[in-house]
Amino acid sequence: FSLDAEQPDYDLDSEDEVFVNKLKKRMDISPLQFEEMIDRLEKGSGQQPVSLQEAKLLLKEDDELIREVYEYWIKKRKNCRGPSLIPAVKQEKRDGSSTNDPYVAFRRRTEKMQTRK
Repeated sequence: FSLDAEQPDYDLDSEDEVFVNKLKKRMDISPLQFEEMIDRLEKGSGQQPVSLQEAKLLLKEDDELIREVYEYWIKKRKNCRGPSLIPAVKQEKRDGSSTNDPYVAFRRRTEKMQTRK
């Protein structure tokens, strides 16, 4: 029995599959490898995307492959409306400030529950 390697949080979409298939003709890349590369780029950058030099440090692949994937990722990230390509559940802030944001998934209870005596 062996443990499976941890899967990346990023999932390919149909646009990504077309890109990977085009890239496969020129370079050796698998869909899982592509997902891992995008996942590392997303987790390595916050609000601002990482630069190409930082991407080369994050990814340990061929320079030409890194450049192709990086350019694709930057273009996709600019077209994306959110701060990240990896969807995340929006939660309440830890400081306890209550906002009336309807998109917050989990909130702390404001009133104490009455226990039975």
